[in-house]
Amino acid sequence: MRKERVAATELVATQLFAAEQAVDVALAELSRLQAAIPKARMMAKLSAYAGQDALDDIAEAIVAITRTRRLTIEAHTHLDELKTSIGLRELALGGGMLKPLKGALLSVVESEAA
Repeated sequence: MRKERVAATELVATQLFAAEQAVDVALAELSRLQAAIPKARMMAKLSAYAGQDALDDIAEAIVAITRTRRLTIEAHTHLDELKTSIGLRELALGGGMLKPLKGALLSVVESEAA
């Protein structure tokens, strides 16, 4: 049974990491697009009104993808808790990426200040 649980956990982890990366890529690309529009407007010597509706839409998309990112991170936390509850706490997944705990940075800063 452990072998099946490990395989199932690895399957979900692989998809989770792919989803997290896709969300970050989408956020980065939307940000680049948002920056490109005013530059293009100035290059073309167009009025400041040109492209404003598109910029508004992109700003909303960035807010939405940022929320998606937060929810994906929360899902990651819940899946990690599930992994622990099925007896796989020690199973290391993640491809070597660092995973700070919530508030970990604050703890480091506080201890350095002391």
